[in-house]
Amino acid sequence: MIVQKAYEDLYTKLKSYYIKEQSNEDLEYQTLLAAFSCKKYQECLFLAQDLLVSRPKREVFIVILNLCINHLNLGEMALHYSSLALETLPQDDIILCARGVCCLYNANLSLYQQTKTKLLEEAKEHFDNTGSTGQNVLFFKAITYVQLGKINEAMNFVMEGLRITINYKYTALGALILAGQEDFTGALSLIKRGLQACPCNILLYTVKVYCKFLMYEYTHDKIKVKKSIKRLIKMYKDNTEDSGSSRTGVIKEEGSNVDSEYFDDVFKDFEVKDSESLQQVLKFTFKIAVEIEDLVLAEKIYLRIKENRIENAILMYFRNQKSEELENFVEDLWVCEVLGQAKYDMGDKNTAISICKQAIRLNENSKKAWMLLGKIYKEQNLLEDSMEAYLKALKALPINFAIVPIILQDF
Repeated sequence: MIVQKAYEDLYTKLKSYYIKEQSNEDLEYQTLLAAFSCKKYQECLFLAQDLLVSRPKREVFIVILNLCINHLNLGEMALHYSSLALETLPQDDIILCARGVCCLYNANLSLYQQTKTKLLEEAKEHFDNTGSTGQNVLFFKAITYVQLGKINEAMNFVMEGLRITINYKYTALGALILAGQEDFTGALSLIKRGLQACPCNILLYTVKVYCKFLMYEYTHDKIKVKKSIKRLIKMYKDNTEDSGSSRTGVIKEEGSNVDSEYFDDVFKDFEVKDSESLQQVLKFTFKIAVEIEDLVLAEKIYLRIKENRIENAILMYFRNQKSEELENFVEDLWVCEVLGQAKYDMGDKNTAISICKQAIRLNENSKKAWMLLGKIYKEQNLLEDSMEAYLKALKALPINFAIVPIILQDF
């Protein structure tokens, strides 16, 4: 708080000087840096945009792109200014990387696969063209390559990154890739090593929960998955409640029986926080709770989610078998996958096919949508279409990239 107050005082003084002497570029740059330091991001953006007219230099572009992506969520604006930066400084390695990051960021926001793929291809081109081999570049290259289905190349970037740094994000991404290849032993082993280097790291625990959930599809061990969910929610909750503290939220392992009361201590005195990370992890764990068919736990988590209209529709379907609410959210991939299965179970195969195709438009790597299409086509004796759908399902990445924004946000 003392440091924050000092930054605010500095910004107030510099701003008063700048108002009197607006033609001084150096003073304006110092003022916008002070605005950034005291978290007045919108004011900082206005100053940077104004300064860019007379001073189109790398450092000003980087401030604008940083604001757009990391603080103001202005993806389209980031694309615009990164394009302008590239026109101004076409050979600058840092600008090339920044443009790649902007494309990657917008790709992960895009609802449609065609747009997503186009942005990922452009990001790949910029990362490949840069002469920089820093750890940040390797990380973003790995994320880009894996989403383009270039698994081996992506894993090579991850391992190269791990050789030069102990950055836990490489561990998290490497574990996701291995889990996507169904190498759960390798994924959990990598996470274990990562936790030895970065004890109680929340991102690694998030990926660990996801890996255990994927393993559940093979082992059907709900208890381990639910234990992991409890630990993860508690860690996020504790860190949100006391962000200035070094608390890690680590809890002791419980007994073998895990029922709904097991989570009462986690949700005791639980207030919904503004933390975006906490809300993300609640949505993430809600989905896993539904997938392991624990609706009691799912409802406990649902009550703590702020924007929970989609979760409400999902619960209504699984509680009452009513799919009407789901139809309001067909822009969401998970809803499409659930709704497609619901329509199939109701005997409405034509609608199920349409919903599956919508899911594939949202993400061509929707394994569940391809599997259901293959099943329906087989029942309709469309054997060639069925085989093609099953092959697409085999090629689909079983990696849940809902986790990728968590990795990007925390970068």
